[in-house]
Amino acid sequence: MSEQQVIVKSYLYSIPQIAIATFFGTVLAGLICLAHNYRATGQGKQFNNVIKSILIVVPAVVYLYATIPDSSYDRLWPVGMAVIMYFVANKLQGSMIKVETNNNARLFSYWRVFAVVVTSLFVLLALLVPVMMIFDF
Repeated sequence: MSEQQVIVKSYLYSIPQIAIATFFGTVLAGLICLAHNYRATGQGKQFNNVIKSILIVVPAVVYLYATIPDSSYDRLWPVGMAVIMYFVANKLQGSMIKVETNNNARLFSYWRVFAVVVTSLFVLLALLVPVMMIFDF
């Protein structure tokens, strides 16, 4: 009896992984995971749209967070972003991820999600520190 080899087409992020990336690594990490899924499945137009949305959504979220008055509910901001990203990712990619995983696509490990989170936090830090120094925050 010979073993059949399973050919892995691509690796994707699951909807919960995208939400977790958003919770720990801001909306930037979640959008990076969304963009990767589109690129891995050969959907270049959607990939480009997500990359363009990063340039709009991330500064808008940072601006909103910086301008909303301080309150005891500030700790809920990451939860809200993760919940919103969960529903957005499910709407945009939920059925696509199911189809692709049924066609031999694999899901990334949570270590890969951790790497995306850390990378996105370093990128945001590198971008925000000069802005904060310029505008005296």
